[in-house]
Amino acid sequence: MENKIIFVAVLILAFVLIVVLGVWFLFFYQPDNTLEIIEAKLSEFNPYKVNDCEIIMRQQNLTYALCAINTNNVTVLRNSYLNCSVSFGSVVPCILDEFNTVFQPTEYLGLQVNMQKLDIPFESYYTCYYSDFPLYETAFPAQYNETGEGIYYSGFGCSSHYSKEFYHHWALSGFVLNKKGEYTIIRVYVFDGSLPSNYDFKNNLNKGVRVLEVMGEIK
Repeated sequence: MENKIIFVAVLILAFVLIVVLGVWFLFFYQPDNTLEIIEAKLSEFNPYKVNDCEIIMRQQNLTYALCAINTNNVTVLRNSYLNCSVSFGSVVPCILDEFNTVFQPTEYLGLQVNMQKLDIPFESYYTCYYSDFPLYETAFPAQYNETGEGIYYSGFGCSSHYSKEFYHHWALSGFVLNKKGEYTIIRVYVFDGSLPSNYDFKNNLNKGVRVLEVMGEIK
């Protein structure tokens, strides 16, 4: 008799568990199709949108530009107004309060940094960037010397020898992955240009000068 009661209790518990799991699956389970959405957007992505963000930054004389793609498929500054697209032949002033750094998965993130506008304490320098922001990176225009798409989480790179008097920039471009949390969109370091070109910058970032940091969040 006791075994029969235990058997019935197990059946009831199993039934309740199946019902609970069924309700959860029906109302709460949402398959993660982030990569499918991003790959569909990538197939239609024109690498020159990366170039558009750079043009906006330089037209508006910004230290850095955080860009988005609006509903008309136009590259714009990512502020509360989503304004400032590329204007050829003239400069249209932006309404720029501050950049919105909170993203949703599958959104586009474009970033340009104008090294010439940063406070660099060297006449010649090397520069490195670090980013751990989860992106599915896009292709870049040919003049950027980068063409590959993919997930390169996290990112790090260093430049060749630069002169402070000339324009140089860093760029990021990609669609946001479904990894909620706070991240570094970009952190930029500079090093004295008198260092040898084979210096181990990556393992000596603490010896460089941090000249910019932009944080962001995925919700």
